[in-house]
Amino acid sequence: MATKFTGSGISEESIENFEENKELIKNLGCCICLEIVKSPFECETCESLYCEDCWEVMKISGKKCVINCIAPVKKANKFVFQMLNKLKFRCDTCGKHGIEYELYLKHIEACLINKKISSTIELKRVVKEKEAKIDELSYELQNFKINGKEKLSHVPENLTKEQIRNRLMTFGLSVQQKMQLYTCAVEGRLSEFKDLVVNKKYPVLEEVSAHEYYWTSLHYAMHYGQMEIIFFILDHLSTNNSMDLVMKLQSNDNRCPLLCLLRSNSLSLEKKKDIISKILSKYEFGISPEVRNEMRNRDMESILKKYNR
Repeated sequence: MATKFTGSGISEESIENFEENKELIKNLGCCICLEIVKSPFECETCESLYCEDCWEVMKISGKKCVINCIAPVKKANKFVFQMLNKLKFRCDTCGKHGIEYELYLKHIEACLINKKISSTIELKRVVKEKEAKIDELSYELQNFKINGKEKLSHVPENLTKEQIRNRLMTFGLSVQQKMQLYTCAVEGRLSEFKDLVVNKKYPVLEEVSAHEYYWTSLHYAMHYGQMEIIFFILDHLSTNNSMDLVMKLQSNDNRCPLLCLLRSNSLSLEKKKDIISKILSKYEFGISPEVRNEMRNRDMESILKKYNR
């Protein structure tokens, strides 16, 4: 039997009648997480299957089907559910056997919620680990205090884009949490975005695109010209991070935040000029040759001169 995965779907290890349904199961895997599809969606052309959560992440990245079909991806047809209902599942939480697919999805959710004692113990353990990590990071930040501001000093100048991602980005939120950050950034919901970052402690540089596309809320806010979100993020980061590194943080298509703004097809040239002028007037950071060339190609040479960049 296959090794247990950690994706959004259902592990093959939970299937009790795995052996007699091996061939059937081969056709029920999610194209993204490779597990048994959970709440399946299906491409109308090639019939590729996706877990609902995996498909939400694909939509964030602007992608369609994994093999680039132009047909829509919709909730899977009745035949897929009929195949899934031939499988019998075991709940690893309470030990119940012989659960049908549609009931299993509801069962595991309720079972985890009702497992109060163990979940409380687990919660306390995780909280202690997080508190220890916070203490460790707080101590490190104290060592970087300069003139009352906390900065990440002594950062090597020639870090690769992968090293910059490793220093700044996080990848720990659930799909639903990523969607909350993404939606607020794209639609400019400042109060909701602040609540997520300040009160709920969502990492502001979480990857909210599909995995390994490396688009953060800042990249999306730049792309869609959501000025209030942009300045909240930059203000939030300016006290704890090197602004030079933040502005060098590249997506998989090599777009730093300013290139997301400059190359956006969603904004007018005047809007781009207005946003970048306000950014350069407020924050100090190095401008890469790519950004400089992009600005010159868009008649923004005067902005560079105005702010001595």
